[in-house]
Amino acid sequence: MRPALRKKVAGYLQDRYRVRTRKAAQNSCIARATMYYKKKSDPQVQSLRIAIRDAASKRPRFGWRRILVLVKREGHHVGEYRLRRIYREEGLPLRQKSPKRRRRAVARQAKPIAVAPNEVWSMDYA
Repeated sequence: MRPALRKKVAGYLQDRYRVRTRKAAQNSCIARATMYYKKKSDPQVQSLRIAIRDAASKRPRFGWRRILVLVKREGHHVGEYRLRRIYREEGLPLRQKSPKRRRRAVARQAKPIAVAPNEVWSMDYA
């Protein structure tokens, strides 16, 4: 279970059963410091999110690799892992295309039945 989910479980224990923070953290198997941690929003990440969304909306068929190139060209300093995380959080991954059904070029014909000797030949490599 992820720490964020464990934190929610601990919060539920506190609200529902009126358990103290220490007990809730202990029962959820997380550190007490996690209960008090407030996530900081980075303004650089917000501008990066906007740039990624804009690039993805302009070119919907591009994947995260091409978006990374476009965002870097705009002047954002971003690594591959950060961009992939933000790309996934924004819900941008393309749906998987189903493979096309391939048809055979030549329709199969029934094998000829031998009526006389030496009409049908085959090889056996065994």
